[in-house]
Amino acid sequence: MGLQIFFKINKISVSVFKPLTIILGFGGDIVLAYYTYNRLVNFDTILDLSFKLNGLSRGDLNPEAMAMMKQVYLSSLNIMIYAFLAIHALIYLFFFTKRKFAWNYLKFYFICAIFGVFYFVATESFAGNFTTLLFSPMIVAYIFMAVGIDQFFPKE
Repeated sequence: MGLQIFFKINKISVSVFKPLTIILGFGGDIVLAYYTYNRLVNFDTILDLSFKLNGLSRGDLNPEAMAMMKQVYLSSLNIMIYAFLAIHALIYLFFFTKRKFAWNYLKFYFICAIFGVFYFVATESFAGNFTTLLFSPMIVAYIFMAVGIDQFFPKE
């Protein structure tokens, strides 16, 4: 209710809200994709963790096989990141053209993102990684967008 009053007091119309949502939402997608990529790009760390969990060592695998696995891993990671961004770019395009499924998807996505980013920031901060506190403004942006979608959802 509080943010709905915010929209009325500041006279934020749907013509202002939609581009703002696209910029903030896709910006958040890029930041999360960049962070995820940088966390997962170090194949050697991922491989060491996998070996440790399975009770193996690097000597158990052929070096050629490890090089191929690394290439497949990095290619898959790139494809997943680019696919995520491309699909979301299409969703934002459909959102802009007032497609109902896009509005519903983004509302659900932003609500999940609120909890996901909050959980991420909280757990990483408790683990001593305080740089993740820089993600906190994203929580406010996602709340703004979720409430705005509820406020401006095309009523039929």
